[in-house]
Amino acid sequence: MKSLGFTNIFKKLPTTNNLTSLDCVYSNFNLEVDECHDVVGTYYSFHEALIFSVEKEKKATNLNKQVDINIDDGMDVNDSLQISTPVFQKSEKLNKRKNNSKEKKMNKFLKKTNVSSTIAIINNSLKEKQIRCLRNLKSALKVNFPSKLSSEFSLDEQLGSLGLKKVNIIGDGNCFFRAISHQLHRHENEHLGIRSIAIEYLIYNMNDLSDFIDETYSTIGNYIEQMSLYGTYADHLVISATAIIINKNIIIHELGKRPILIPGSDFIDDQLHICYDPHILHYDSVLCINDNSAFLSPEELLIIL
Repeated sequence: MKSLGFTNIFKKLPTTNNLTSLDCVYSNFNLEVDECHDVVGTYYSFHEALIFSVEKEKKATNLNKQVDINIDDGMDVNDSLQISTPVFQKSEKLNKRKNNSKEKKMNKFLKKTNVSSTIAIINNSLKEKQIRCLRNLKSALKVNFPSKLSSEFSLDEQLGSLGLKKVNIIGDGNCFFRAISHQLHRHENEHLGIRSIAIEYLIYNMNDLSDFIDETYSTIGNYIEQMSLYGTYADHLVISATAIIINKNIIIHELGKRPILIPGSDFIDDQLHICYDPHILHYDSVLCINDNSAFLSPEELLIIL
């Protein structure tokens, strides 16, 4: 297929329980960010279904354009989970596979996950910032009610007062990772890959982060197993892991609160902005009014030291 100018659109979206790409869709035209390709769970099959859509006009225009192909960009056919392969495990309600104990599933998951060398070289100063932020986060959030923010504001008005606006993100349990994908790429399609590398970071740093697991999960192993599942809502621990691994400070806006900085970079200019609605447990992306990337000065942020 490569020799004919085709590339597999679904190479990085696994469809089997072993996180491999069993099903393929090949294309010989250039894909734009507006195209939709995703994987959804099924109740009638032992592997998942592919969804792909493309505008007719765009397809007709680009049909005969050759796709740039990386000679090393082959389909993954082994059981190893590389950093480019998103973590996509199946809900027990959506398939017919036999249930294993949580302990066995977690051991299997850890055994198959090859942690990237990129994760292993995260500098110590960033890890210290992360630990300090996680340790002091709860107490900081309790007092994060600046008087200058009017209680009569809506979130859109609050963002507007800073020259910012909200960009709506799909609400399917992956909204945090979708919002980060939008911040990085201006589309949501990379959310599975971002979740994957965050999980790799958590696995590599299990011992350092185990103290921040509450009674909901009881152990870091249970937390990682659950957080690796498609559609699991993000919390501050995996948000912190995401900030570190993408080397960006994640700024979270919430109604009536000062924007909080989750450290991921030693440079204040490295900012990604999202907003959170606690009533519906949902994250959206945040941009400047003119669609540029958002930026706030240190004086405008809650930075936990």
